[in-house]
Amino acid sequence: MQRFRFFFFIILLFTIKSYSQNDVSDKKLGTGQGIENIIFEKYYENTNTVGNNDDIIVPIGATTYRVYIDMAPGYRFQALFAFEGHKLYFKTTNTFFNDTIDGAKIGKIINPDKLHKKSVALDSWLTVGSATSAHLGVLKQDDTNTSILNIPSLDKEDGLIAGTTPDIQLYKIDLLPFKHSGFSEYVVSDGVLAVKEGMKGFNNENYVLVAQLTTTGKISFGINVQLLTPDKRVEQYVYENPTAEQFELKKLKYN
Repeated sequence: MQRFRFFFFIILLFTIKSYSQNDVSDKKLGTGQGIENIIFEKYYENTNTVGNNDDIIVPIGATTYRVYIDMAPGYRFQALFAFEGHKLYFKTTNTFFNDTIDGAKIGKIINPDKLHKKSVALDSWLTVGSATSAHLGVLKQDDTNTSILNIPSLDKEDGLIAGTTPDIQLYKIDLLPFKHSGFSEYVVSDGVLAVKEGMKGFNNENYVLVAQLTTTGKISFGINVQLLTPDKRVEQYVYENPTAEQFELKKLKYN
């Protein structure tokens, strides 16, 4: 029988459970109704040098995008994952921008005290919900708080809501490229980035931020997602080649 790796996080930190593709008797599977949409937000277009610091300069013409998973009511986002035959990738036709001094590999560890630097606010990273160590990342249209950024067009709605950020855990996933500039693609063949208990969105729309990406190029991505249903069943969504226990969702692939 063909076997594959299935990432299961409900009880213990990153328990990887191998099982047969044809044996589903011990699995708690959902109905495949958990993802309503993938939101690709154009967060910021850098048309000037206002807010740049002396250390790192955000390229003129760069655009910062955010990727959100929009879930059905009651669902929780649990993981981005990759395993054999199901790569996770983010690519650009140019290069991704990163602040190699004060930026971070994960939104969770961005220092909010450094956000006065445009390069930090527009750094590229992956995440589960968090945009800094003290803020959740939300759509600008849903941001009703006072902006903490001194950047034109982000000085009213900055897409940051102060709140408790979840613990993000990694298994075999190398995020080191997000501490360097000059790379044009990030590809994971086997690994996971997750919140063990799952995370709901901050409002009734129930969406969760998973990436912020800045580039002068055109972005493409393919992501695989694991959710928890309201009754704590597992649902896995892949953008192609689903197994018998997974749901194919083509909108998880963006070109």
